[in-house]
Amino acid sequence: VNPLPTVSITAAGPTAICSLSSVNLCAATGFVTYQWKFNGSNIATGANGACYSANATGNYTVTVSDNNGCVNTSVPVGVLVNPLPAVSTNPTDTITICGGTTTTITGAPCSNTTYTYQWSNGAGNIGGAVGCTYTTGTPGVYRIKVTNILTGCADSSKPVTVITTTPPTATATRLGAATICDGDSSQLVANTGTGLSYQWNFNGNPIAGATGSTYYAKGQGSYTVTVSRGSCSSVSPAVSITVNPAPAAYITYNTPLQFCEGSAVALNANLGTGLSYRWYVNDTPTSNTSTLFVAMQTGVYSLRTTNTLGCSSFSDTLNVTVWPAPHPAISITGEVTMTTTQTYAQYQWFLNNVAIGGATSQSYTATENGAYKVRVIDSNGCEGYSDLQFIQTVGITPTPSSLAIKVFPNPTTGILNISSPVKVKVSLHDVTGKIVAEASDVKQLDISRVANGMYLLYIYDMNGNAMRIDKINKTAN
Repeated sequence: VNPLPTVSITAAGPTAICSLSSVNLCAATGFVTYQWKFNGSNIATGANGACYSANATGNYTVTVSDNNGCVNTSVPVGVLVNPLPAVSTNPTDTITICGGTTTTITGAPCSNTTYTYQWSNGAGNIGGAVGCTYTTGTPGVYRIKVTNILTGCADSSKPVTVITTTPPTATATRLGAATICDGDSSQLVANTGTGLSYQWNFNGNPIAGATGSTYYAKGQGSYTVTVSRGSCSSVSPAVSITVNPAPAAYITYNTPLQFCEGSAVALNANLGTGLSYRWYVNDTPTSNTSTLFVAMQTGVYSLRTTNTLGCSSFSDTLNVTVWPAPHPAISITGEVTMTTTQTYAQYQWFLNNVAIGGATSQSYTATENGAYKVRVIDSNGCEGYSDLQFIQTVGITPTPSSLAIKVFPNPTTGILNISSPVKVKVSLHDVTGKIVAEASDVKQLDISRVANGMYLLYIYDMNGNAMRIDKINKTAN
């Protein structure tokens, strides 16, 4: 009877190993065959030599045979594979920071007393960088190595690349005035460039919506602009704006803004020490620089006041409406009946500039010769007069002699020639009915001394019977 071969396993190192590593297990050499087993089952590949590299947690044995064909199996050797720490970082890959600033990289797991930490960069381990976070402002590639002090297993994170960029230039330039008036603005412009964004600030606080390269400053204070490219930004030096107060500007009046032609409304400027004035009509400046404007025409009126600081304000506008005076036209029927061609609210007829009692209708029939006119009042309460209408046929019966009379020239500058087949006497009446010239047995009448205007020439026979009445127009030389 041949004895069984004696076989045992010797480990080349600790049998507690880390993930992704292995321990070499070896039996004595000189046996004919070897078969390594894992937890009692044959290992299919690479397990037929005197040694086997174990990398999984479990029990390992080896079965050998000798030259006598005798077979024996070793006592099991246990192997424990400990996991590596699950190392990660935040951020995970690349971070870009603005030159002159820092960033913090945080490793995980963090705050675990069973772990130790070591940060490194391209030059090797970083002295003193043994926490789970690392703050740096230096460009480079950084990793953290985490070691489990209980198992000795360690692993490193993926590289984190820190890139620094140069902050953009930030300038704010004032194109407008440093001192402005309340309500005005001063233009501020920032430097421009590809990829730049902007935020304007007032007294250190961001201005909502002010994100363009241009800003119009209206308030008194300090203005800066924050210029950014990506996450990198710079703040410009401050630009100061001074705002002077603007004066008050308003118009007062004591009579209506709507009135009839020929009337007016007095517009008064607000008074104030050191104020100067300019009146505007329909947005056009006038020559009036006083505190009073007498408005007599339809239009839009406003006032500009200016103080000693040179600041101006405009008043609210006033709409002035001037209703035109009515100018009634008269039509005549039957030589004596006069009627206005339009209707009005009120009427008053006049003869020789004297109101005719009871003549207050749209029509009037003349009962005597003379100069007639009508005064009307329209729906706006505006008053107007018609042109004179001369009635010259009342009580006059045409005869062959009267029809043959000729008066010339007419118009005349002074001399009236009277051609008549019979002797006549004449009297010249003005529009009030007053006799301004008369003569008897006349063939020529000199009216050069009477005022220019319209007259009625009454022509009588020598017995005083009215023959005809002519309208005469006396004109200037």
